[in-house]
Amino acid sequence: MSGRSNSGDKFMMTTSSSRLFTWGQMVIYAVTFVGVVIVMQRALRYVCENCVPFDCPYYWPVSIFNVRFPSVRDLVVAGVVTIAFFLFIRFLEVRRCNIWLVSLMGALLIAGLTLIHGIDVGYYAPIAGDAQTGVIIPYSLDGQEYYHDALNVADPVDFFPSL
Repeated sequence: MSGRSNSGDKFMMTTSSSRLFTWGQMVIYAVTFVGVVIVMQRALRYVCENCVPFDCPYYWPVSIFNVRFPSVRDLVVAGVVTIAFFLFIRFLEVRRCNIWLVSLMGALLIAGLTLIHGIDVGYYAPIAGDAQTGVIIPYSLDGQEYYHDALNVADPVDFFPSL
């Protein structure tokens, strides 16, 4: 076969849909993701309680959280992030999912999801605050966040756990 049709036009390969994922696939992937996280959480609990005791958060992968009612600002930001998600999906479908665009859109969505909690609690407290209370304590010697961990690094060997 020469790769040409009877009319002389080149064959064109097309897919049945130009969408990245169907709605059914998105539901299946979301349910599968939640299921995998639950199985991993149960496995971690089993290992921690029966095999090797270590400081593992009970609700892993979420270690510390408080249930709270969202403010109007939180709902607006969440709405904007949700709309951005669907716009990004459509944009990526048109651009055929270039990896740098997927990475950029993913980073923007993560930043937006973090912004739902606000600047102080969402961005600043995880770096230099107190995870238990959300209080900003950038200059504390007993802090437990990234900034406080970085203060204790004297050389590259400090990044490796002691055996």
